[in-house]
Amino acid sequence: SFLKNYGVAIIFVSLLIKVLLYPLTRKSLISMKKMSQLSPKIQEIQNRNKNNPQKAQLELSELYKKEGVSPLSGCLPIFLQLPFLIAFYNSIIYNLNLRNAKFLWIKDLSSPDVIFSLSFSLPFIGNEIRLLPIIMIVVSIFQSIIQSKGQVYTSSEQKMQSQIMAYLMPILFFFLFYNFSSGLVLYWTTQNIFSLIENYMTNINFNKSNK
Repeated sequence: SFLKNYGVAIIFVSLLIKVLLYPLTRKSLISMKKMSQLSPKIQEIQNRNKNNPQKAQLELSELYKKEGVSPLSGCLPIFLQLPFLIAFYNSIIYNLNLRNAKFLWIKDLSSPDVIFSLSFSLPFIGNEIRLLPIIMIVVSIFQSIIQSKGQVYTSSEQKMQSQIMAYLMPILFFFLFYNFSSGLVLYWTTQNIFSLIENYMTNINFNKSNK
């Protein structure tokens, strides 16, 4: 009723959620950066205690405590967003007002945004081409690249695994969201755009504070 458009309202609520969660996500991102800097020390502890995993785990716990970081920090932003994603999914599915609600090229926010149909079907996605999931995967890949930028790798295998995950997760989300309503995909895409900006600004501030 205030913004007069459901698409704009979804973007506004997405921004509001991002602002509310910013203190936690910022702390998580900084912790991830510190973890990447600690990679050589972590590798040293693991190599020194190859035959004593309990001692290695104890030394790693002491290192994490001393540096104020957590190995699970990278999972926090995703877990924080999941309740809102579930809430948006239910509100969009059961909200009759979203049916035939238009936004930019989207004709119905309660349905997938079809820009054109092919005369043949593609594996996993069918014959309907949708723009929002394509935008989502591009933004997600950029976000993964920026998030991994500046990380310290202790081995070529670790670097390869990180690069694979940077592309694998966006691809999985692309197929997962492809047939969802455009309102939900718009929310998740907007979240990814805000996360991309957040990661970029956190990288700049973190690098300045460590010079």
